[in-house]
Formats: sequence, C-alpha cells, structure tokens
Amino acid sequence: MFLGAEKVKPIIARRVLWIFPTLASMLLIVLSQFNPIAFHTLVELTTIIISFVVFALGWSTYRSSQNAFLIFLACGYFWIGSLDLMHAFVFPGIDIFVEGNANLSVQFWITARYFEALLFLVAPFVISRKQNQYALFIGFGIVSITLTVFILLGQFPTVFVEGKGLTEFKIYSEYLIVFMLAIAVVNIYRQGKDLETEETVLVILAVIFTVFAEIAFTLYDSLKAVSFGLVGHLLKVYSFWFIFQAIIITNLRKPYTKIMQAEEKLSLHITNTPLGSISWDTNFICTEWNKSAEEIFGYSADEAIGKHPVEAILPSEARDELDLLLMQKGGNQIASNSITGDGREIVCNWYNTQITNDAGEVTGVVSLVQDITEKTEMEKTLRQSQKMEAVGQLTGGIAHDFNNMLGIILGNIELLRLHLGGDTKAAKYIDSAYEGVERGTKITKKLLSFSRTEFDKYQSAKVNDIITGMEDLISKSLTPKITIETHLASDVWMTNIDPTDFEDTLLNLSLNARDAMPDGGSLIFETSNKVLDEAYVRLNPDSTAGDHVLVSISDTGIGMTSDICDQIFLPFFTTKEVGKGTGLGMSMVYGFIKRSGGHIKVYSEVGKGTAFHIFLPKAVEEAQGAKVDSGIIHEDLPRGDEVILVVDDEKELVLVASSYLENLGYKVLTATNGEQALEKLHKDNYIDLLFSDVVMPGDIDGFDLGIEVLKAFSGVKVLLTSGFTINHQKTANGDGPIVKKLSENLLNKPYNQAELAVAVRRSLDGEVSM
Repeated sequence: MFLGAEKVKPIIARRVLWIFPTLASMLLIVLSQFNPIAFHTLVELTTIIISFVVFALGWSTYRSSQNAFLIFLACGYFWIGSLDLMHAFVFPGIDIFVEGNANLSVQFWITARYFEALLFLVAPFVISRKQNQYALFIGFGIVSITLTVFILLGQFPTVFVEGKGLTEFKIYSEYLIVFMLAIAVVNIYRQGKDLETEETVLVILAVIFTVFAEIAFTLYDSLKAVSFGLVGHLLKVYSFWFIFQAIIITNLRKPYTKIMQAEEKLSLHITNTPLGSISWDTNFICTEWNKSAEEIFGYSADEAIGKHPVEAILPSEARDELDLLLMQKGGNQIASNSITGDGREIVCNWYNTQITNDAGEVTGVVSLVQDITEKTEMEKTLRQSQKMEAVGQLTGGIAHDFNNMLGIILGNIELLRLHLGGDTKAAKYIDSAYEGVERGTKITKKLLSFSRTEFDKYQSAKVNDIITGMEDLISKSLTPKITIETHLASDVWMTNIDPTDFEDTLLNLSLNARDAMPDGGSLIFETSNKVLDEAYVRLNPDSTAGDHVLVSISDTGIGMTSDICDQIFLPFFTTKEVGKGTGLGMSMVYGFIKRSGGHIKVYSEVGKGTAFHIFLPKAVEEAQGAKVDSGIIHEDLPRGDEVILVVDDEKELVLVASSYLENLGYKVLTATNGEQALEKLHKDNYIDLLFSDVVMPGDIDGFDLGIEVLKAFSGVKVLLTSGFTINHQKTANGDGPIVKKLSENLLNKPYNQAELAVAVRRSLDGEVSM
C-alpha cells in the first residue's frame, strides 16, 4: 500500500498542520458566544481568503510544478470562495447587496458545497492529464456565475424556511454531498499513486473534514444557532487549511526544499571539486572563488573576490578570449598559460560559460579551471621520447646500411693490400683509402651510440672516481676564465655503465659549457643518491622508479630557449657555426644514458645558464663485457681449418667475409638469408660455426637463426655481426639468456680481418660458451 501507516503518521503528526486551525477555532468559539453574526462572517472570510490564496499559489506555480491535480483544485477553489463570499454578503444581518435573506444565503452555501463535492469527485481523474489553466478558470467561472444568476433570479430550490428550518432539499442535498465526498475519498486513494504522499494525505483529510462538516449542517435548524452550525463551520476551516497546506507543500515548500538541497549539493561539489570554479561579472570582477582555485593559483578567496584578478592570473591572449566570450552566445574552452601567486607559469584548461538574466543579457561568466601542467609536461616528455626513439631507429638503420658499405670497402682494401704485396706506391693509395674508411667508421659509431640500446663494455663503476680522473683533462679543455667546482657525495652508489662512454659524456657536456661561457663562468659537477618515485615517473615516462645516482653538470653560461632544449639530442642538430661541430656530441650523450637505463633532464634559462641532470640506475650486480683485441698483425692472426657458414643478405659482404676466412685457412659455406642457412645446416652436418648478420629480410633474423641453431644442432657455435643492433626481446619462450649471450659477443660492423679472426677463433675454441 502506498499510504501505509508508516508514511501517514509522520504527516498527520506535524504540528503546523493543527496549530493554526486549532487556535483559530478557539478564538472563533469565544467570539460565537458574544456575536454569532461576527463569528459567521469571520469564519467565512477566513475560508474565502484561504480559497483565494490557494488559487493564487496554484495558478502562479503551475508552469513549474505542472501538477494537474492541484491546478484543477486551485481554479475550483477560487469560484468556491466566490460563492462563499456571496453567501457571506447575503447572510441575515449583513445586508451588503440585498436585505439579509436566510434562504438566499443558504442557497449560495449549498451551491458552493455541491461545487466542492463535484470538484473532489472529478479531480482524481485529471491527475495524469495536462490542464489548460485558463480553460479551467473560465469554465468553472461560467458554471459559478450561471448558478449565481439562477439563485438571484429565484430559480433555485428553497433550502430554508423561517420558523421551520431546513427544507428536505437542503437536508438531502447535504447527504448527497456527503455521499459524493465519500466516493471522492475512494477515488483519490485509488488514483493517488501518481501524487506525492503528503499531497494525497492532506487532500483526503480535507475531504473527510468536509464530510463531517456537511453532516453537522444537516442537524441545525437556525442560522444563528451555535451548536451544530458552529461545529460545521469550524470543520470547514480545518478542511480549507488542509487544502492550503497541500498547495503550500507541493508548490512552495517542496520546490524550495529541493532548491536548497540542490544548492547544498552544488556548493559541496564546487567546494570539493578538483576544478577551480570562478565567477566573474561583465567587468571581470571576481564574484566566486572556490578552494581548488585557491590551490591552483595561490590566491585566497579574500584576495580574489571583489577584486580584479584577471590581470594577475591570465596572459593577454587569454584575456582576449574572455572578452570575446561576453560578445558571443554559449560557451568556449581554451587552454592557456596562467600565472600563480608565486610567479610560476602553469597551463590550464578554461571551460567558460555565460551567465544570462531573464532578458537574455550576459551578466557574467562562470569558468571551470583545470590545471593541466603535469599532464602537458607528461605529454611533451612522451612525445619527445617517442620522437627520439623514432630518430634512433632511423639513425640506426642509416648507420647499418652505411656500415655494410664500409665493410665492403674495408674488406676489399685489405684484400688488395694482401695481393699487391710490396708495391709501395699502391700501398700509399690503399692507406689513404683505409683512413677514409676509419673516419666513416667513427661517424657511424657516433650515430650508433645514439640509437644503440644494449651495453657494449659495461661494468660497475663509481662516477666520483671517473669525474675526478677526468677533471685535469676537462680543465685543460676549458678557457682560463672558467672555473671548475665539484660537489661529490661521499656515499654515492655504484652504477653499471661503460666508463669510456661516461668519460665521453662528461667531455661533451664540458665542451658545450665552455662554448656557452665565452666570457668565463663556473662549471659545476655534483653527485648524489636519488630515489625516483612513481609520481616522478608519471611526469617523465622515459624514466624508471627506484634508486639512482644523480650526476649534475651545470654552467653559468648564456642558456638556451625551450625550442633549442627540445632539439639538442637530435643527431646533427647544432647551434654552432658551420665547421665547428658535427651535431653528434649530444646525441652520443643521449645514447649513452639510454643504454645505461638512465634518464636525463635539461633545465636552462636564457642569460642564467644550463643544468643537465643525469639519473643512472644503481648497480644491482657486477657487470662485465668481452673485448675483441684487433691490434694483431696479419702474420700472427689466429687461424683454423673448421667449416664456417657465412650468412648475410649483402652479397659483397659475404664475399669479403669468405675471403677473410679462406685466407685464414677456414672452409666456407655461404647463404643470403636465414631460411637458406637452415637448409644448409640440415644438409651439411659437419658445420662448426654459424657467422650471421642480424638484420636480414624474411621471417628469420640473426637472433632467430642463432637460437634455432643452438637448440637444434649440437656442437655448432654461433657468432653474430651487425651494423645496428636494436634491443632484441625474444624472451617469450625462455630465450632471453641466449639472446643476451649472443648480444654480448656480437661483432660490430665494419670489421677488419684481424677483428674477425679473433672473434671466430674465440667462438670456436669455446671461450664464449652457450
């Protein structure tokens, strides 16, 4: 049941429901003892006023409430009040329009009660139907005016006879009205599921009190009697008061309560939202400034509200956007730099919406502000990292192809030298060509140091020792006006790095600092232990959380703009004059840091200087690397007679490698791809060593081939070579250790005969075991 006791009792128990009619009844009872006419007039005026107020409230709130049931009652009660007003005016002893006439007065009374009963009887059936309030008002008015005319023209049945009392028509009419009201209660109960519970309870109470009032009016025989007539009139006051309460609760109290609750929720959201909420008037004077706005901009509400903070927090281009917003409809979204109270520049998203009045005029702007500085920095860092990775791949690919060409040239030069013997003139040309190849090899090594992601010769090292050892060399490379300062932590952790690469990094950064300080200055080296947490990693996606050694190299030079800072690690990028730099120094620095698993941050300000913060992971194990000694003369090269399978997609390189190996006494088989190599391995079971390039066309690269050979062909050794080795990740089937071992012993291109001879012999003799 939708009207259970647990719902009805709290409504009926409300004191406000009973206090007014009870106090009014007490005063009216006292008044009735002194002046029955005054009592009657005051009762009727009270209910008439309530009727008109009910109408006024229902009429004015219908547009927002859309409550068809209550607008139906409100329009009806206006005309019920009008009929009751006529009843009061023609009451004996009042004599306003006509001389007091008991029958005339009761006729208006009974007409109003019929109207009221019919109103309650029909009202439940209009609950779900939208009503035209004007049509209702006019329709009810026509009925009321028509009845009034009938009464005044004497066409209405007699209801009261002086000396005899009520006529049968009046008495039976009251019973009929009671019956109609009883049916109305049932209808309201059945149809009231679409109404508010309080609304339904109050209307039913009004009908019930009207029923008892009508019963009381069937029992009196004199208009001036104060017994049953008094009771009936007082019950009528209660009935009208309940209707008034229903209108108040539904159309005023509940909406205002909902508005207050909505305002409280909105205030709670505005207070606790991470977005800054700011309201401005048309002059951009701040009228609202929430807690998040305080946190974002560093100004308290007292500092902002009533003042003009736009100048303080917005750059000029954002102010222009807000000015434009006042002249256009709707809202906009802009991202702009903003200034905090302590002078920091932050990036914010502004979601701006106009505030308009009922006439559609713009009265201000509401702005929701989101601080996206952290997000913007993360995106910028990620884009930079992705760009550097893409450039690294491109650079490595170019270096790979160039190394292959250098390998072909180098191989043929060495073979020519062997065949020409003692021709000194030709030897000069060969030496000159050899020097050119070496210069090209150095350039490709610099390119590969940027793109390479594996370690070559890494070991556990203490950066303090390396910095101290390099201090004299760095000092000699600087101008006399530059002083070196070192602040090295005594307890700095060990880190796994290639010491030579780290020395090159220190020297590169020092030389750049020298060029940035033509008039002298300070070059500062600092070391410390640093723990990077997840919050830092979120801001810097190319970093990793954990223990790190921080190496800072800073200068007091001319500094760099943000545009230059974004490009300094790109290969061949330089700000120096033509011929004064290759543009590869900083890319080598970046490559070393990436190979070491580290991270670099650059801070620079024009006119103040630059600082490079290098984060190197703390060493977790002793690192070691294998070196191939190529400083051996041709006559002393290690030789052999084993069978070697040479695999490379460059036929010229296959020819060079084969010639090198054959000159050293080895038997050579060749293949140009992984598939062909596997066929020969299955066919010839006497192969001792697979010597393969890494990057090859097809589905099988050098690592795939090496893994397959080590698993399927017992006794066959593997040596890989490459001009560019990407970070290989074939670990899904537990091949990670094999890949790592193959990578550690990889022979870099371009190689000469001595380097190949030593690497092959070591692999065959088992110095490098798989």
